[in-house]
Amino acid sequence: MTIGIAMLLWLACGIAAAVFAGQKRRSQAGWFMGGLLLGPIGILMILASKTLTEEERAACDAPTPYREATSGERLANTIVLIVVAVAVAVVALITLR
Repeated sequence: MTIGIAMLLWLACGIAAAVFAGQKRRSQAGWFMGGLLLGPIGILMILASKTLTEEERAACDAPTPYREATSGERLANTIVLIVVAVAVAVVALITLR
């Protein structure tokens, strides 16, 4: 019963953060997730943030230029992915022992 109440409280924090974000011209979906994950701290964070002007909001919505990754970047990303996969496998093997 208490877990259900806590979940409802955290959901309400997410909704409240999204409402306040909309009033401050910020991402409602992003702040919903922030409020959902951080609870009351997420609400305090959005309340402490400033309201964006139209120009600032337009700059946030502008698309960023796409740049193709170099072969070195692709290699580095692949190495990181392999290391993470091996680490997860090792942890899973140790845990299941």
